[in-house]
Amino acid sequence: MKKKVMFLSIFLVVTFVLTGCGSKDKKLTCSVTAEEAKFLMLGDNQNAVITFKDNKASAISIEMIVKTESKEKAEEYKEQYEKLINLNSSSKMTTKVDETNLIITETIDNVSDMSEEDVKDSFGDDTSYDGIKKYFEEQGYSCK
Repeated sequence: MKKKVMFLSIFLVVTFVLTGCGSKDKKLTCSVTAEEAKFLMLGDNQNAVITFKDNKASAISIEMIVKTESKEKAEEYKEQYEKLINLNSSSKMTTKVDETNLIITETIDNVSDMSEEDVKDSFGDDTSYDGIKKYFEEQGYSCK
């Protein structure tokens, strides 16, 4: 009897060590080009990384790359974009110019700070991993 209890205890400890006993963050990475997009998109490429906690979106980062013919043109677009952008208070935006590309990154560190309307506009009705993956794929993104 003692051996069975000891074996069961060791089995449970090994199971928790190998599989983990807490909730882990999961990430979904999606990308789309202007040709693949089923929406009017800013730029030539977009890459999105969505982080999930307990199967609900918790954070998102979207990088948009606008290809231009020169660094000067990219700087001009950057200046125009920064004047036009009106981000919600829960997101941060950075812009930078790399060679002839304008790179715009929008980051939302805490999806729960977003309004219900902004969440629906960003992810659709279902904010689970499968729901968001489906929503992004319907928009033309490739997700993994």
